Amino acid sequence: MRRWLVPGSVLLLGCAAAIAVERGVFQTLSTTAMAGLQPGGVFLVPSSQLVGPWGELTPIEGRPVDLAFHPQKRFLAILNSRGVLITDPTTGATLSTIPSSSTSYGGIAFHPEGWELWASEATRNGPDSILVATIRTDGTPGAVRRIALEGHPVPVGIAFSGDGETAYVAFSRKNSVGVFDVRSRTLKFEAPAGMAPYGVAVSQKNGHIYVTNRAGRRPAPKDVVSPTSGSNVVSDPKTGATVSGTLLALNLDAEEFQSIRVGLAPSNLALSPD
Repeated sequence: MRRWLVPGSVLLLGCAAAIAVERGVFQTLSTTAMAGLQPGGVFLVPSSQLVGPWGELTPIEGRPVDLAFHPQKRFLAILNSRGVLITDPTTGATLSTIPSSSTSYGGIAFHPEGWELWASEATRNGPDSILVATIRTDGTPGAVRRIALEGHPVPVGIAFSGDGETAYVAFSRKNSVGVFDVRSRTLKFEAPAGMAPYGVAVSQKNGHIYVTNRAGRRPAPKDVVSPTSGSNVVSDPKTGATVSGTLLALNLDAEEFQSIRVGLAPSNLALSPD
């Protein structure tokens, strides 16, 4: 366990403490309060951290895990525990609901032209799938189809190429990235990733596909490993917790990849406008 703090962490903790004093919430941390809304308008989360909302809150029934903006910001799609909510990004009002038997814990994206939405679906033991829904101009769904996936890959992050012809989907349990033909809705091939890939982003500027790997790099022969969801991951010999997190930069055209070490359990990612 680390017993040191970098200066930036000290600064952040100091700011958090100042906010906590101002809102009078220190007593919350020393009680057995249930997670959720606390006096002073802050929320206690399971990690014993206090989160203060910035702006207005819109209650969402269910268990929202991921979201995606329409390319022209017309709609906000929310991946919920039992389906997809299409909402008005200004008012937060629900415009429509696309039901699903069981969604994954991440993975939703609009096609670059905005007429189609892809969302990850996963069951306890498979089979898994990709939900593909046509989205009308009023935010209601048209045709809803599914791309069946073999076995139990657990699809997570989804991203499209700039021309909208290709979709990239992180397969968490297969430690790979599925490359799909959008028009035919078929899996063309899989590219190897790190362990437990999660988020995907595509750069139109340099042609790279970026993938976060929550369990980090692939194990080397002398690494201590622990089993998790069908794979062995590099882990701490005492606790069994993962000790690696990586970002993978893929150039499929040149068949090149670069693994970049980052902090533990990286998840979603976003590219800057340039």
